[in-house]
Amino acid sequence: MVGEIEMPKFPNSQLSIFSHFYNLKEDDIFEEYESIQKNAIEFLYYKCGKQIHSLFVDFIMQEGESLKKLDKKLNNFVSRLTRFLLKFIPNEDSLGLRARNIIISDYKKFGTLIAKEMKGEPWTLDEHTLKLLVEYSLTYITELKRVQTIELEVINKYNFSGK
Repeated sequence: MVGEIEMPKFPNSQLSIFSHFYNLKEDDIFEEYESIQKNAIEFLYYKCGKQIHSLFVDFIMQEGESLKKLDKKLNNFVSRLTRFLLKFIPNEDSLGLRARNIIISDYKKFGTLIAKEMKGEPWTLDEHTLKLLVEYSLTYITELKRVQTIELEVINKYNFSGK
């Protein structure tokens, strides 16, 4: 987890608390990246696949008679598709971005607790409260995922949550 997310530091130190202290293996994170990326693309398709299909059909109907200037036609299609997809960039109302921000925030806070536990130091009342906050935010994230699943079911009339 190097790069985008700043690694939390041990208290009173410049040493970073790496992912294995959180019971995460960086190799697993990188190995799962392709699967996560595939799931994200599938999610986007479930969310707006009908509109993408419609854009493509419109392109074929308008530009499909001839291969003349195909490069220009394809550039125009890609531009329209890009403009369409830009509407789905996460914003403050995005459930995924909300969950991501909570995870990053908790990840940074929890590093202090892990460091104290490793040193065998007792936790303060504030630190016990922080642990509870992290546990409850995980419950909240699970509920956000459920809301997102229901939203997809409504959009596409799929039944993901019927398991």
